[in-house]
This record gives sequence, C-alpha cells and structure tokens, in this order.
Amino acid sequence: ADLSPGAPEGHANAGRVLSAMGRHKEATRAMMRAADSKPDSAALQYELALALKGDGREALAKRFLILATRLERGNAKALYQLGELQSGTIYTEDKDIPGAMRSHAAAVRYDPSLAEAYMSLG
Repeated sequence: ADLSPGAPEGHANAGRVLSAMGRHKEATRAMMRAADSKPDSAALQYELALALKGDGREALAKRFLILATRLERGNAKALYQLGELQSGTIYTEDKDIPGAMRSHAAAVRYDPSLAEAYMSLG
C-alpha cells in the first residue's frame, strides 16, 4: 500500500491493522495521518475517533466523533459512539447523560437496526 502523505487509505489500513493488534498509539498516529490527508471524510474522522478511544484519549475522541457527525449527517455509528463517551463510566466525572440520550436517540432514528444504541436508551 502507498503510505505517502497523499494516500489516506494506506494509512487507514495500517491504522486498522495496528488497532486490531492492540497497538493503539501507533494506530492513532496512522489514523491521524489518514484523517489529516482527507479532512472532509466522515469515515476517516470516525475511525480516528475509535483509535483515540482505544488509546484512552476520550476527550479528543469526542471531538472527532462530533466532526464526523457534522461531515455526514445521519452517521448513526458515530452518534452511538459519541453517546457512549458522553455517558461515561461510574468513574467519569464529566458525564453528559442528556447529551448521551440525544446522541443515542439520533443514532436509532438514523439506523433503527443499531441495537446497541436502542439498548442504551433504556
């Protein structure tokens, strides 16, 4: 694969493989290069957010999920992931439960088959 700066798919493929191997920091770097090469791609911004989430950088992941939803209205997967980060865990101090509910509801509205988002609504 061509990994030159103008080849976002090569970087994205490398990022996917590295992420699957649990090498989250390297995956994040590869996905960052891919997303930087094609900033108008909702799919690449979404994948970068997933890599950042895997690397424990949840605040930054939220920013890229929001960007992905702005670039592609109706991006149910990005809305679901955003809702998951907004709802946090029992240890998360900056929960946004109303925001999480809105994100999950929007995800279900755009993709009713997205069972995870539906279940998150309670």
